[in-house]
Amino acid sequence: MKTICLLSQKGGSGKSTVACSLAVCADKHDKGVLIIDLDPQSTATKWHERREDETPFVVPAQPIKVQEAVSQAEKDGADLVLIDTPPHSTGAISKALDASDLILIPCRASINDIDAIENSVNIAGYHKKDAAVLINGLPPNAPNMFRDVQEAITETYDVPVLPVFLSQRADFVHSATVGKTPVDFAPNSKAAAEVEALYKHLMHTKQGILKRLFTK
Repeated sequence: MKTICLLSQKGGSGKSTVACSLAVCADKHDKGVLIIDLDPQSTATKWHERREDETPFVVPAQPIKVQEAVSQAEKDGADLVLIDTPPHSTGAISKALDASDLILIPCRASINDIDAIENSVNIAGYHKKDAAVLINGLPPNAPNMFRDVQEAITETYDVPVLPVFLSQRADFVHSATVGKTPVDFAPNSKAAAEVEALYKHLMHTKQGILKRLFTK
């Protein structure tokens, strides 16, 4: 079982959207998947309440119960656990990181967002956890911007940037209103293809930082 913690100290980075999108993609691939919702805003939990399908499962949890929830998921045969964290709660984040294999840091394509990931990178380092940055909300058809943001992050921080990204597409917004993601709302869309590429990279990559964690 793999456990990924979505971490960002800045609001609006898209943690919950990424968590729900990956969870639905894993479910589509017949994987057992659980989202542990630690965010007081309960975005993932409310998303699931709007959803017609029971899966993927979402459970709200207190920080002290995170390890217990992860252990129970493993006993139940889960393949993937995604932990959606709050932006500003040291205790909750510490518990989530301790229970995780990989820290995934969503970052939008602006200098303010790039500056804001410093705390997340430092927190992951303090807990001696492998981390990677996901560029999220990139303007569509902006490959040069992706390369610029990727270069700015890798030059500033000692953290890798995933070679896949998520764009700012309407399907992410429209699908969330009915408890879906682009994967099951518009499966042939570019947004769904980006989520699929992210999922495959995380779960099957044979390159770099993720090889040890996600090819066992």
